[in-house]
Amino acid sequence: MKFKKISQSPRACIYALAEDVDSIEYKTLIDWLNTHCPGAYEVNNMHIIINRRAELFFDLTFELI
Repeated sequence: MKFKKISQSPRACIYALAEDVDSIEYKTLIDWLNTHCPGAYEVNNMHIIINRRAELFFDLTFELI
């Protein structure tokens, strides 16, 4: 999955999915977030809002464009 950072604030960053994903990939993403960033994210349609404290790990783990 590829993501693009579209906004950031001192407390959170917003990423958009840069490609279509199927339901299995989407569930895999949610499971990963629950495991590695519990309580540090919110998913809204095809956007992820992630707290700044988890942002670097997310950036290093997922491919960004």
